[in-house]
Amino acid sequence: LIDVFMISLHRDATVGNPVAELMRRAQESGDLRADASLEDLFLMFWGIGRTIGITGPAARDQLHRQVAIALEGLRARPGQPPLPGDAVEKHELDQLICDWTQTTMVRRRC
Repeated sequence: LIDVFMISLHRDATVGNPVAELMRRAQESGDLRADASLEDLFLMFWGIGRTIGITGPAARDQLHRQVAIALEGLRARPGQPPLPGDAVEKHELDQLICDWTQTTMVRRRC
């Protein structure tokens, strides 16, 4: 279920949506790393969502812990090295998700 939700969320994550606007403002204020992208954020929270699906009620603090770790990593700091590699662009991530869903979920056309 988390996969279906995240795929739908990504499809709606375009420039001008509230999350993109919040990211833009945080980057302009210097609070969020300038080299983090909307796709980075999407993939990060998808991963956290899958972690919560695994740990569930047996480890209730994991949601807060994983979000705190992720947000700390996104925080801008003077002199921090750039993130490794390039951010995946939206069209690339769209294709990667399409390929993944065709092999792991119910077959559907992208």
